[in-house]
Amino acid sequence: MDVMTYEIIKNIREDRLTITLSSDHKIDVTGDRSKVDYWLPVIAQHRNQIVQQLKIDAEIEVIRNWLYRIGEPEVDHRLVIDKCKTDPEALIYFLRHANGEYESGYSVTTEADVDDDRVRCSQNLCKILHKLRA
Repeated sequence: MDVMTYEIIKNIREDRLTITLSSDHKIDVTGDRSKVDYWLPVIAQHRNQIVQQLKIDAEIEVIRNWLYRIGEPEVDHRLVIDKCKTDPEALIYFLRHANGEYESGYSVTTEADVDDDRVRCSQNLCKILHKLRA
């Protein structure tokens, strides 16, 4: 994401406005009408970049929800999310997992100290991230 797009979205949200992307790729901004009116020309000028960033944000949220769903430790979420923000291939890869497009060997284990040879989710994610770096 370019810095200007990041700053625009951040400032819109700091003005207590909600900025979302509809299913037909229209930018919706809700909140105080005078603030919305102030931001509309800026949004129009940077529409394509904002749409792209909002799409990425939504995809990352899908991945984040998947990480919770598979029981991935929260401390490891940042590894995946950061990789997805900087590597488009990683974003696609994890989004496909989140959408169930890949067979997954992930199983959620709640036992604190299971002493066996099962591979934990975080171990799999480390292997995946290592492969994506190569």
